[in-house]
Amino acid sequence: MSGLPRAPESLPKRRRVAARRDYKTTYEDGAKRHGRLVVAFARPNGREDGRLGVTVTRKVGGAVVRNLLKRRVREIYRRRPARPGVDVVVNVKREAATADFAALREDLTRVLTSLEARNAR
Repeated sequence: MSGLPRAPESLPKRRRVAARRDYKTTYEDGAKRHGRLVVAFARPNGREDGRLGVTVTRKVGGAVVRNLLKRRVREIYRRRPARPGVDVVVNVKREAATADFAALREDLTRVLTSLEARNAR
């Protein structure tokens, strides 16, 4: 180890959708794309930062599985180039519980790329 401080590798709170009304607005007014493992919604938010919201229902699995999937989705989103001014809400499907990280990353990346292309028009 070099002893140099490392940049935090987390998604800061300011880059997360937290309020219920923001989730509802994104569902109602946002563009929607389906993948094999996720459904994603996106809409402009009028802010400088892009934000992410993740939902995983109990139908997907227990708390350990749901939290693992949320961490994975946040990590995939965090490593992508930032999309300023867009709220993204990702709903994780049941099939994601048995998928590996690479499959989830591929599916989520494809869905987010599709949403970005639609919002660019």
